[in-house]
Amino acid sequence: MHSHKITVTADEQERLNQLKKEVSDELTALQSLSDDVKLQKNADIISMIRHYLYMSDKSEDRRGHAHTFALQMLAIWVAAVILLTALYLDENIKMNLILFAAALSLFIGQILFCLFSAYIYEKQSGFRYPFLWPEAEEYGNKWKWFYYGSKPLQRISTETIKESKTFDTTVEPYLESYKDFIHEYRLENLRSEIINNIQQLHLLRVHNYYKNKFLLQLTDIRKWSLYAMPITAAIGAIVGLVISNPI
Repeated sequence: MHSHKITVTADEQERLNQLKKEVSDELTALQSLSDDVKLQKNADIISMIRHYLYMSDKSEDRRGHAHTFALQMLAIWVAAVILLTALYLDENIKMNLILFAAALSLFIGQILFCLFSAYIYEKQSGFRYPFLWPEAEEYGNKWKWFYYGSKPLQRISTETIKESKTFDTTVEPYLESYKDFIHEYRLENLRSEIINNIQQLHLLRVHNYYKNKFLLQLTDIRKWSLYAMPITAAIGAIVGLVISNPI
């Protein structure tokens, strides 16, 4: 599942071990609460899990819309460059060189911003969250809430071009993960449930943090693309002025 590890110095490893102990101590203290208190807190945790799932979905929808808008604008700006160039090269149309250069520079600047936005979106989509690193895997997704919490399930082949027909990448991991799922549910009690749930809640809170930050990155790119419009147009106009009035 994991092909990389973070670089940890000796001091950082010591800090990592200390943090894991502190987390373990807090979980033990949580488990030591009375059943009535645990029931109340567990209900609140489940409610907050639903809240963060909803918030993450909303952020992801907005991020998707921002990406779609960038791709649509990319198509518009590319078409504008083609049309502008065709008009400038048309012998029947006299277009001022300075105006052409200013418009062309503005359009190309916007194309670059759209491409940059699309690139950032793809990098975000493949981002490795802290809870996916091996050093924090034990505090990552739990069996009850997400497929990352089931190792057998992750062996199921998702190849679409060449569909897998082997037992060990289809039926076997499906049934093995189902068996584990039933087993975990059978063993689950209030003490283990609240631990699993609060870990998933914290994971979703961190996930929501990233989704919001990723959305802000895309909206910032759009904002700076607007700020760049007069600058790129001015640069193009200056270049056009120099070309049209050679020394």
